[in-house]
Amino acid sequence: MKILSYDPRKKKYIKCGLLIGDTFFRDVTHKHFMRVVGGYGIQEDAFQKIVAEGGKKIVIKETDTNRQWEADIKAWDEHCHIADYGNGKQRFLGLKYMKTHKKAV
Repeated sequence: MKILSYDPRKKKYIKCGLLIGDTFFRDVTHKHFMRVVGGYGIQEDAFQKIVAEGGKKIVIKETDTNRQWEADIKAWDEHCHIADYGNGKQRFLGLKYMKTHKKAV
């Protein structure tokens, strides 16, 4: 299931990622890394949709490094930083709360 979110800066809906079973997959590049929080984020409304659809885990794949970061919804709920840096309200999670591994090419 494709998860969409409205981006007020772009003034359109954007694809946040895919919910497959109980796992949400989001592809990013290094430019999406948020240094302020030391991690990655997703739109708050997309997070709420993921939870409402029964999502249990979020996997963020860095397409330029092939590294994947994984955390369960509980970590995103308990350790997140919520802020709006211009693209709408987002939920950020630091890498220290995620597990990582590099996939073979």
